[in-house]
Amino acid sequence: MKLEERLRRTVRAKGHAYNTEKAYVMRYRQFVQFVRQRRNRYIHPAELEPQLVADFLSWLANEKNVSPSTQRSALCAIKFLYSQVLGIELGELQYATARPCQKLPVVLTFGETRELLAQFSGIGRLQSELMYGCGLRISDCLSIRVKDIDFGAGTIQVNQSKGGKNRLLMLPESARTGLRQQLAFARSLFEHDKNEGMSGVQLPNALEKKASSWAKQWDWFWLFPAEQLSKDPRSGAIRRHHVGRNPYSKLFRRAKQRAKVGKAIVPHTWRHSFATHMLLQGCDMRTLQRLMGHGSIKTTELYLHVVETMGGRSKSPLDRLDEFACYETASSR
Repeated sequence: MKLEERLRRTVRAKGHAYNTEKAYVMRYRQFVQFVRQRRNRYIHPAELEPQLVADFLSWLANEKNVSPSTQRSALCAIKFLYSQVLGIELGELQYATARPCQKLPVVLTFGETRELLAQFSGIGRLQSELMYGCGLRISDCLSIRVKDIDFGAGTIQVNQSKGGKNRLLMLPESARTGLRQQLAFARSLFEHDKNEGMSGVQLPNALEKKASSWAKQWDWFWLFPAEQLSKDPRSGAIRRHHVGRNPYSKLFRRAKQRAKVGKAIVPHTWRHSFATHMLLQGCDMRTLQRLMGHGSIKTTELYLHVVETMGGRSKSPLDRLDEFACYETASSR
């Protein structure tokens, strides 16, 4: 069995998400290509000295100018390859670390948010409302299942988000009608698949084996199911997946143009705007950290700088120049 296939199978056996599998395989291929260019031939990773791994990480920082998070993800992928697949511990590696470049998030004002939302309709409107109203990443939004919505408690549960985290969020009252309409549409596709004897939806981690019958149950069905069936990249089964990112990304670009928003915004801007607007409403940092699913409060604190500017707590000296000049003149008398 080829090493890449062994890597894929080990990632799946450990219960990691498909996106993690793709990322690890991509970094493995990049590492192999790096070694091939250095040594002018393919060398099996088990036969390489650990210094080449350190050189690879330094190359990412110095030559590719990757971010610290990208370098860390590459390190995780290579360490997983060695420790979990090859059974080799790399030990402590000495390499050049990528220089941190902390960017402030691009945030919409309340007015821009309202205007941008007005450009959407139907399923795109509902997806936008959930991303902004709950602070969801687009991947979290599109992978919501029927069971995750609790109208009685007024909550939406996000499972297996970035870093494998789960969190419970408030259900926006404004989204209830849209959610009920979308559930009715999803139910029609569920009944169609049931009547056709389809294999059911993909289940997370080990549930595919432990509770395979759940794949055909309504509560595990997608809130945003794709209209077309497709091949599961892991099992090869023909089944219904949730909708992908591309359709919404196209809707978002068109909505931005119609709303004439002069900012470099992307779907993730909904999440940034949620965090900032929650702080502007008086939400405390610890509550926001929980709602955002941040592992560190320092990540959440990044929004404070934006809030201080948008909230008008500080003014430019240009706007108070006359005031200062008059005070200065009075003081000198």
